Amino acid sequence: KTILEGCVHTFKGHENWVPSIAKVDNSRFISGIYKTFKLLDIWSKECVHAFSGHTSLVHVVMYIPTGNTVLTASADKNIKGVLPGWIQ
Repeated sequence: KTILEGCVHTFKGHENWVPSIAKVDNSRFISGIYKTFKLLDIWSKECVHAFSGHTSLVHVVMYIPTGNTVLTASADKNIKGVLPGWIQ
């Protein structure tokens, strides 16, 4: 038995490989991808929102629950932050 046999859903539509994901809450997570990161809902199987702003691959995404903030680090040599209110 492989770990993928219990897969709930496969999120498609990424332009490149997905180097990083982070849990937001019990049903949502963020995935860092090429030039963007996405807020995905595992139960609705939908992309809730796609955020852009980087000019290269997003290597790291981090969710900070105490400030309801997301930080992203990219190969474009920038760290970007999305502040409270982004995740309603």
